[in-house]
Amino acid sequence: MIDWTRIRFFKATEFIESQKLRPEMIHALDDLRFRFGRSLIVTSSYREPAQNAQVGGVTRSAHTLAADGFYSGVDLTTQGALARINKKVPGYEMWTLFIIARELGFRRIGIYPKHLHLDLEPLLPSPALWGDSD
Repeated sequence: MIDWTRIRFFKATEFIESQKLRPEMIHALDDLRFRFGRSLIVTSSYREPAQNAQVGGVTRSAHTLAADGFYSGVDLTTQGALARINKKVPGYEMWTLFIIARELGFRRIGIYPKHLHLDLEPLLPSPALWGDSD
């Protein structure tokens, strides 16, 4: 169970099904936000399997519940990434987040022009790095 009073930079309301988010994930995200030094915007967290399929998510997505009843798939962006004119390639902020995430031990990362996917799913292939257009 997550003690949200100990989380510095995020609120439970930023995550869908926040009670099912892996505690180690929110602590890692909090550390990422601290190191990044600027606000992060959660653009996607938990998804029902049907919603995941609708948005083109993969089977056994980290955004859906694992066998243990938890999820850790979270997509993040920044105000700067949303405001970028060239949205076809990841900009400086996404690459900076990527570097910090790797330094913090994230081993499953998707990098996109306007967002970064991070998860800590223990039963999914790791390390994994992927990217695409938004």
